[in-house]
Amino acid sequence: MVNQTRLQDVATRLGDLSCPYEAALALADAGELLEAYHRLRDLGAGVERPRLAERLRGAGVSIPRRTRAQAERDPLTPTERRVGELATAGASNVAIAQELVISVRTVETHLTHIYTKTGARDRMALAAWWRNQPASTTG
Repeated sequence: MVNQTRLQDVATRLGDLSCPYEAALALADAGELLEAYHRLRDLGAGVERPRLAERLRGAGVSIPRRTRAQAERDPLTPTERRVGELATAGASNVAIAQELVISVRTVETHLTHIYTKTGARDRMALAAWWRNQPASTTG
């Protein structure tokens, strides 16, 4: 059986190597299910996160959700916010996908959600919306 401390060390090293998805999986293997779930959620990991949610439920842990108040203060999810930051900084969809270790299609989906939530029609309008947001909601 693998040592929990070793898995935590692996997770830290993977994080240092800019491998956040793999780091989250290592945390899950180390038994840090909730932290791994949060990291996968922030990455927008759609395949592994539901599996981890099932493990959390099996352990009697409720799945954390954004509250209505959080959504009203900041309509964007953490991943949407990160995609928006990169997009308004001029990064291409391919560059955003590489940075966040997600597919280009996932970037496009996040941008669609961002445009819907902000009322922006394109990146220039999104950049204008972004500039008008309080610092606490734009990172």
